[in-house]
Amino acid sequence: MGLGATVLISSKAKTFMQAQQMAGMLVLPIVFLMIGQVSGLFFLGVGVILAIGALAWLVGLWLIWVGARTFERGELIARV
Repeated sequence: MGLGATVLISSKAKTFMQAQQMAGMLVLPIVFLMIGQVSGLFFLGVGVILAIGALAWLVGLWLIWVGARTFERGELIARV
């Protein structure tokens, strides 16, 4: 999922620094979920975790499909 989103972000960003900062923001929701789970703020059961995992797989596959369709190698090389 992260790779697919990163490819989409890289193809739309103007500079590599912008792409890196935007891709870094992808990690924050996962970090917040981990902190909430470890601190006892909320408890995710096995079923919920499996549902989140299945959803993550589907979103990841969709992002790879969209990224492959929108990725233009020539445009990225022209920016360099």
